[in-house]
Amino acid sequence: MALASAGTDVIGLGSQEMPETRSKVEALGRRFEEVVYDLRNPRGISVMFASLVEGGRTVDILNNNAGQIRGPTSPNSPKRTGTTF
Repeated sequence: MALASAGTDVIGLGSQEMPETRSKVEALGRRFEEVVYDLRNPRGISVMFASLVEGGRTVDILNNNAGQIRGPTSPNSPKRTGTTF
């Protein structure tokens, strides 16, 4: 919310809809565009970003906080580690 408070519009990218975030950003008088996409599917990421650019959107600030850890990770589990990071 700090970026919206400072006057930026926000593109929210997530695996599910973000109605609460939309409400908060719009209450600050900024635009919020929601892109629902599961980043665990790497095949479509470049297409998804290209559609943003083709739609005339620009990204000035990128805040990546998509990864999270639930339970132990192990070097013997590359798929799980790759999904997290």
